[in-house]
Parts: sequence; C-alpha cells; structure tokens
Amino acid sequence: MKAGILTSGVDQDLELALKRISADGFRYAEIQYAWEREDGDRTTGQETRVQALLKQYGVRLTAVMRNLFSGMELMELTPETPAFKTELENFRQTIALARFHGCNLTRINSFKRHTVVFGYGGASQALTGGNAAWSRFLKLMEPVLAIAEDTGIDVMMETGTGGFIHSAALLKRTIEALGSSRLKALWDPANCLYSGENPLQGYELLRGTLAEIHIKDLRFDQPLAQITYCPLGCGSMTPYLEPLAALLRKDRFDGAVVLENQVVFEGRPLEAGYAQSMPLFRNTFEPAS
Repeated sequence: MKAGILTSGVDQDLELALKRISADGFRYAEIQYAWEREDGDRTTGQETRVQALLKQYGVRLTAVMRNLFSGMELMELTPETPAFKTELENFRQTIALARFHGCNLTRINSFKRHTVVFGYGGASQALTGGNAAWSRFLKLMEPVLAIAEDTGIDVMMETGTGGFIHSAALLKRTIEALGSSRLKALWDPANCLYSGENPLQGYELLRGTLAEIHIKDLRFDQPLAQITYCPLGCGSMTPYLEPLAALLRKDRFDGAVVLENQVVFEGRPLEAGYAQSMPLFRNTFEPAS
C-alpha cells in the first residue's frame, strides 16, 4: 500500500504542506485545495508550480480530487440539465489535470443523500416514489462512465456521509449495476460508520474494486444527527485501524491509503489536527520494510 496525505488537511499553502509531509516521511499525496483553489480551478501557471513542488519534495500525486456532483439533488437532474452538463465539463478538466500530473485517477461524488433508496412492502410508494432515485442515479452515471472509457481514465466514487452512495454496500451495488471496468471505489470507512456499516465488513464488500482509501476518525450520535471529527485513535474508527491495515497487507493492496485530516481545533492552525493523527497513521499504514 502507498501511505499518503491529503495536503489540504495540513495547509492550503502547498509548499508548507509538502515540506511537512515530506519531513514526516510520506511520498504520496492528494491535494484537492491549494492556495484556496480546488483541483481544476487553478491556473496553468499554478499547476506548473504544483508540479515543480511535487518534484522538489519527492512526492507523487495519486489522484485528482475535485468535488463533482456533490450535494446535487439527482431527481432534479437529467443528462441534459445545464448544471449536470457543467459538472461533466468539470469532470473533463479533472481528467486533463490527472494527465498533466501523470496519474490516471480522478474522484467523483454521488449527489445528495436520500434517507431511503430502496422500498418494499409498500415503502416504495410511501417513501421512494417507486425506487425512482436509483434508476435516475444509474442513468446519470452513464455519460460520466462513457467519458471515462473514451479517455482511458479510472474514476473512483467516494462513499460520502452526505452522498447518495454512503456505504460500501451501496457502492458495491453501484459498481455491479453499471458494469464499467473504469469505475473504482474510493472508500472512506469512517464516513460509512454513520450509516451503521462495520469497516471490516465494508472492506470485504469492496475487495477487488478499491482504488484508494481515506482514513480519518470521528465520534457520532446518529439519533441526534451529530458528528465530531477527532484525532485518529480517539473515535469510533479506533478498533478497526490495525485489523484493516493487516488485511491490506495480507491482500497486498497497491493503492493509496490517505490520511484525510478534517479536525479543526479552535484558534489553532489546521496542521495541529494533522499532527495529532499522523504518528498513529504512519505507524499503522506505512508498508512494512
């Protein structure tokens, strides 16, 4: 496995972030935000600077991480909706960016979360409109995957807490239904905890389709709809970290496992959250020498 860091979880000044993670021994990274601009929004000059900094600090970019389709209500969309077409163009830009940086992987999100997707025994009429959202979701994914296949790029869908696809089980069902070899899994097991999914069971579901894994920790109270991000080893992911790392080593997982710091301490820099999670992440997920 390739242990890496999301640099925008360290500092949006990319040079400061790369200097820190390089000093900590990491050679792989995702960026997403640098200089307050998201992947795909930076100028050509800025991307040239990104490329130079990656080379200077000996760090390799694993994937392009723009938020695509995030938070969009899919039942308000068709393949011809202007907002959807705009996101397709943004997707094409992330493909060009991945090519520029020498990686073959880009991320998409999965629209806005629906509380219930599949209804049976009368629930399809009462709650899901005949399960129409699932059909619409698959239809909207068709042009995305057509672009991926035409350009030869791998696209990974993330399991997001607020996304339509918010568990490994739903992501596995998506990959099977769409049947494209270009569609991979970006699995965030901490996000899936909020959906009641055991991370070790989630891994078994996605084994063989995983492109990358995001690691963070959190505490949650689902009845109160409450999530608190916390340093790694201080939340609900804690008992699963070592067993997950052991499975990845056993399976010789060759993708990136990325620390995604989202911990913000009031009055302290973002790097403080990273600093509290990094040692345990490094000790757990660095490949054995």
